[in-house]
Amino acid sequence: MGKRKATIENFLSNNEPPKVPTSSRVEEKQYSKHKIFDKPETTYSNMSKSAVIEIDTALVFICPHKVDRRNLTDTSIFSLAENMAKVGQAQPCMVRESNAIPGKQYELVFGERRFKAAKLKGMKLKVIVKDITDNEAALFLLSENNNRKNNTDFELSSQLCKLFEANIVSQQEIVDKIGISRQKLSRLLSYERIPFELVEAIHDFTRVSSATAEYIASLSKETSNIPILIEIADKIRSGMFGKAKVKEYVFNHKNKQNPLLASLIGSEIFDHKGRLLYKWEIHGDSPSIVFSKKLSEHHLNNEESIKIITAKIKEALSYK
Repeated sequence: MGKRKATIENFLSNNEPPKVPTSSRVEEKQYSKHKIFDKPETTYSNMSKSAVIEIDTALVFICPHKVDRRNLTDTSIFSLAENMAKVGQAQPCMVRESNAIPGKQYELVFGERRFKAAKLKGMKLKVIVKDITDNEAALFLLSENNNRKNNTDFELSSQLCKLFEANIVSQQEIVDKIGISRQKLSRLLSYERIPFELVEAIHDFTRVSSATAEYIASLSKETSNIPILIEIADKIRSGMFGKAKVKEYVFNHKNKQNPLLASLIGSEIFDHKGRLLYKWEIHGDSPSIVFSKKLSEHHLNNEESIKIITAKIKEALSYK
C-alpha cells in the first residue's frame, strides 16, 4: 500500500454476495439504473440499440489494470452460467479491440461475470465493440463499478488506486465524470493511509466501510492507538465494529481508569418531565455534551438564555 502514498497525499493536499438473475428480465432491471459517466448514449438502457455481435471467449482478455472482484466465487459464476444457458445473455459486455496479448483480439472493459459464465459454458459472448482510449475504458469500468450494488468500498478504492498508479485517470476526472464527491474520494483513498501493522492485523477490508477506514487512519496518527486497534482487528474485519463502535472502544480503553465517565458515553439525560435535555457523545478522544434539538430551539435561541446556561455550566464545572 505504501507505494501509492505519494499520489494519494498529493491529491488530498489539494457486502452482499452477488445476486444471480433468474430471468433475462431480472438482469435487465439490475442494470437499468447505471450511469456511464458523461456519455448518456452508452447507458445500459441504450446499449441494446448499439450493434451487438457474438465472439468467442477465447479471443477476450481482461484488462491488466482491472482489480479482481473478491465476490466472484465459483458458485456465483456457475449459477449465472446455468441461467445464461437457459435464458441467454440479456445484457452485452463491452470490449475494445486490442492486440496487447498474442492470440487475443478484444480487451474486456466490463461484464466480467458474464464473460466468465459464458466461458464456463462454452457459449459465444454477446458484446458491443467500442473504439475508446485507455482513459475512456477506465472511466467506463469505474462507472460500472461505482453503480454496481454489491461492490464494496474497498474494491472501488483498490481499483481507483491501481488506475491512479498507472496514470490512466486523474482524481479530477473521478469527481467530474464518475460523480464521486471529493469527500467520498478522500474516504475511499483512506485505506492507503492505514499503517502497515494494522493492515496486516485486519488483513481483509472487504467488510470495512470507507468511513470506518478513514476514522481508523485518523486514529492511527496517534501511535498509542495502534495497539488498541489491533486488539479489535478481527471485529473490524468482520464488520462488527464500524466507526461508532471503534470510537467507543478506543475511548473506553483510554478511560478505563475512569469507568464512570466511560459509562456515560451514549447515555441520554432527561428532565423530571421526561424531556430529553442532552446526551453524552465522543468527539475525537474527548467526551462532549450534545443538547437536544427541542432544548436548543427553546433555550439556546437568545443571548440571555445562553448566558444563564453558560453561567450554570461554568459554576458546576469550576474547581472548588
